[in-house]
Amino acid sequence: MEKRLPILIAILLSIPLIIIAKDRNSEIVAEMFSPGGGMYFTKEWSRSITVLASSEAEERLIKEISICNDKLMEIASSSNPLTAIKAYNEEIRKLGLALSSISINSDISDRLAAMIFRHREEIDSLLISEEQKSILKNSLAEQVLKPFLTLTKSDTSLDSLKLHVLTQDYLKSLDEIDTIISLSQDTELKEGLIEYQLVILKAASKQNLSLEQADQFKKRLKKIQQTDYYIQRESAKITQQKEEACDKIAQGAWIDKLIPFVAPEEVPSLEGLKAILPSCNYDKIDQTISTLQVYEDTKMIVMDAKKYILDKVDEEIIEFPVQIENKEINQKISGKKVITNPDNPASAFCLRKGYKLEEIVQEDKTIRNCIIDVENICEEWSLYKGECKIKEKKK
Repeated sequence: MEKRLPILIAILLSIPLIIIAKDRNSEIVAEMFSPGGGMYFTKEWSRSITVLASSEAEERLIKEISICNDKLMEIASSSNPLTAIKAYNEEIRKLGLALSSISINSDISDRLAAMIFRHREEIDSLLISEEQKSILKNSLAEQVLKPFLTLTKSDTSLDSLKLHVLTQDYLKSLDEIDTIISLSQDTELKEGLIEYQLVILKAASKQNLSLEQADQFKKRLKKIQQTDYYIQRESAKITQQKEEACDKIAQGAWIDKLIPFVAPEEVPSLEGLKAILPSCNYDKIDQTISTLQVYEDTKMIVMDAKKYILDKVDEEIIEFPVQIENKEINQKISGKKVITNPDNPASAFCLRKGYKLEEIVQEDKTIRNCIIDVENICEEWSLYKGECKIKEKKK
């Protein structure tokens, strides 16, 4: 009882003073209760008592989070920001210590992740020097984020981090994830966050970017592609995808699709090609195609079809088959886009003939036309299948 007496006295003294500060709309009174003010200690007493009065470790941690929120707000409103910053840093230290005495479940994980990244964002908006902002963010990272990453299971923390780290500013989100990766010792968590960075980059690549933004995102992608995890990930994916490509080529369905469009006398040669496909030896297939008893145009079409399968596999392997770029520059005023890199046999056939290939988007439908001359414009597959009627030039 004797030990609790000072605490009870402190409560009795602080309650009326806090009520006065809340009820009176006075700058002088408010200043007294702000960091550095003569009565600020009563606020501190009140906060400490609420924490001590909590019997459960989880409840105390939640109270500490609430106090950290309050102290961050005090930095913005205080006339003495240096003192407020010191008080905030001290509270962050207490929160970090409290983390070590609790088993972090998904609810606590969400609360901490939400607090960490909201605070990091709000610190950026404070009217203090960049050096002071850096000190606050470093303190938050070292005292709270680092132990949070250490104590939380990777699957729990990853879900929480993914939920709260993403902002409308994709580059800032990528920076925040880089901070987490640098602090974490959990390989599984790091790999999960790299995957999430790739998701963010994919989302960014679909935006209408300025040249500067596009350049920044390209640099971020290059940085990720140089990580050991990404290199190993892509190597494994390439092996798997090449095996799938072999299976698709060996099945011979691509040759079956070509047979209706070749001369009858060429069909036996193409059927003979199907017989060697199960070996999936690309060099042998190419050699056989080059010696087929078919017209030269047919040979090129067969090579295009095989290449198309491999290109589709490569497209799936590459994280970004289309380079991140400024879409405003790509899209012409006419709504037409010139295609120079064929990605299917019909496109390749058009370009190999020396014609121009244009892509037009009409009512959410993409159409590619092969421009033979001013009078002859054919849809690429119609030309490829020989269904396009070519007008003879008037003499």
